[in-house]
Amino acid sequence: MKRSLSNIQHLEFAQVKSIELYPLPDPVSLIDYPIVIRDTATIREFVSRYKVLGKNRSGNGKLPGDWQVMVNFKLNDGQEVYSRVYHNEHADLVFIQDPQHSNAMGLEDLLVDANHGVSKLIENCK
Repeated sequence: MKRSLSNIQHLEFAQVKSIELYPLPDPVSLIDYPIVIRDTATIREFVSRYKVLGKNRSGNGKLPGDWQVMVNFKLNDGQEVYSRVYHNEHADLVFIQDPQHSNAMGLEDLLVDANHGVSKLIENCK
């Protein structure tokens, strides 16, 4: 989690070419089809929101939450930052995949947005 958090905190708006939202294969996926975001103001807001994600603590809700979606940052250099967003009434829980480590996820790997900023952005894009 520390590596993923560090990677996202060093991400700059100018590095991001687009953001892609994908449904997750689950009945609580927020969207039914992929959405590509190229609007610079929206990309800037996503990067801002992701940079202030905090460490998950007990009481931030449960998984899978009320809905979930995959959020992928496509970078100008061809790399991608993969994440999953799980929204619940208490907070947005975000898992950022680290390609250097296993895809296994534990609660200690989740980041949190208690203000629901990430989910509001996603809902505005659907």
